[in-house]
Amino acid sequence: MSTPIATTQAVRERYLDTKVRVRRHGTLIWFRLALAVVLAAFALVLASTAPAQTKKPNGIDYSMYYVADVRDNEHCKMTVDKNGKWSVDERISNPAMTCPDMTSWRLFATAVRDRFWSDWADEDQNWPQQPWPLCTATTGPNCCDPHSSKNDPQHCPIFPGDTREHGAMLLKSGAPALRIGRPAITQHLQEIATPIDLDKTTAEFNAIRALSAQAPEMPQCSDTVVDKLVPKSYESIGRVIRQTNSEITIRNRAFHNYLFENNLYNSNGVAAVFAANDENQRKNAPYALDSRSASQGQPAKLGKIDFPPDAIMIKSNWLYEGFAKKLGIANTREKPFITQKMSTVVQYNEGATSVSCKLTGVHYLMAFHASSKDVPNWVWTTFEHVAMPGRCDFIGCNDAYGYKSTDPLPSGVARNYIAPHVKSDGLVMSPSTVFDHDKLYPMEAINPGLDQIFKNLGIGTAMSTNSEQASISDLGWRSYRLKGSQVEFTNSMGRKTVLGNSITEAGFMNNSSCMTCHARAGIHVERDKANFFRLSVFNKDQSDYGYALSYHGIPNPAWFHNDNNGGTLDVMQVDFVWGFLNANAVVAPTAREGSPRAP
Repeated sequence: MSTPIATTQAVRERYLDTKVRVRRHGTLIWFRLALAVVLAAFALVLASTAPAQTKKPNGIDYSMYYVADVRDNEHCKMTVDKNGKWSVDERISNPAMTCPDMTSWRLFATAVRDRFWSDWADEDQNWPQQPWPLCTATTGPNCCDPHSSKNDPQHCPIFPGDTREHGAMLLKSGAPALRIGRPAITQHLQEIATPIDLDKTTAEFNAIRALSAQAPEMPQCSDTVVDKLVPKSYESIGRVIRQTNSEITIRNRAFHNYLFENNLYNSNGVAAVFAANDENQRKNAPYALDSRSASQGQPAKLGKIDFPPDAIMIKSNWLYEGFAKKLGIANTREKPFITQKMSTVVQYNEGATSVSCKLTGVHYLMAFHASSKDVPNWVWTTFEHVAMPGRCDFIGCNDAYGYKSTDPLPSGVARNYIAPHVKSDGLVMSPSTVFDHDKLYPMEAINPGLDQIFKNLGIGTAMSTNSEQASISDLGWRSYRLKGSQVEFTNSMGRKTVLGNSITEAGFMNNSSCMTCHARAGIHVERDKANFFRLSVFNKDQSDYGYALSYHGIPNPAWFHNDNNGGTLDVMQVDFVWGFLNANAVVAPTAREGSPRAP
């Protein structure tokens, strides 16, 4: 019996409909599977960032909250033209206080453009070890004239390039004179009270200074010195670098000229300011002495030391390449260093024998700390290379202007702060979160404003072609990051501010304050003898490492004045400059009163 045509057509249509639905259902299944995979991958991405968004802050997080504040106002913006002329937002009348991080980067760019590493004066050029007196109408031929290019560099302050008579001091365009780094100086860490201790400490300090002058005749160190001076185990890599690096402090022309013209390159001149300040307080209180620096041929009449607003000083940390390699620090294309050829003077004991030698060769600029007199208490700022292990340890890195944080940040927070690395202490019962130090931190991305400034000034535009001589264009300048800036002893709520460098303050970073430390730089005069060691850098407390802690917070007035009705001056501040430790008494006798100065 045959099947009706209509029935056959209906079956065929149902078959086709079922086939289409099966295909659609299969597609839907594959679509759902693919969607599930995408959602799962997205969930993994969210999970990787979840700890920064959902984890409960630990004790270190809450503590860091008070050092992670955004230092710059939201209106902080600046530009610079190719001639170095700076402009800031017209609403900002005091950039140093309103925009300290922005000011720090302007200071960075200004110092690089001025070639601070070669063209600024070091401490031996600021404070000669055997100073002659300042030239006056009554001094003899052995004197120093701030306006002459013929001063003797052994006895007078010299700014590189100013002299025309002494080839060793002249910075030639092709081969600048080698910088000489000396061993770490620790003598000024102890307070000196008795004349005997003062004489001993001063002699030891000057002996260490003299090593740099002896460097040209000093033998090269043997190949085993690097292994000898880098221990197999250590508490802090920053501390190892601190004790083996060449710490070279250099200052710009404004600083140098003020020092020279006002007779502050020797201890006699500084002691005279102390005497004038003390006498005025005892005789003329409550009125301050009219203090005037030398200008337009008029001699100085100082009642205090107050450097000009354009004065800058930089403490730079240079590490011999052999030490760097021993510590696993490499100069790579991804993280290039600023390098130069120089000598590190090394002094160590071989049994009962003291050995002195020098390591001459390529050195890496690991970090540098800069200060500018933009405000009365100076702007304090420090920069470290991205390959410096532990550069954000203990207090983090805070930069509201130059580079963006690489932390996995929650939504709605500022991108100025990198938190220090932490880990669990591994205790089974009640584990705690502790610092995880000496690790590297990711490279941050530069902000457009700073990037344009570098381009306009030609900073960091090309790979270096000469490892022995740094240049403005070296790409290595883009490897340095702002650790933080400081312009106040406390914040507006009275909390102590902290700032330190991972090398200079290695071992006591979490209680370090650049401002408070340098506020204790001063002179005490007793029996006509200058004492720059009256106040120390460190107090009697110890860090968790066991190293001494430095002073931080608001200065104590009792450090400077005896608490009595007479108002006796005990220590006169020397405008935050520890470099005055290098000031020595004049060695050349002055001519008799009324005798003419030799031409």
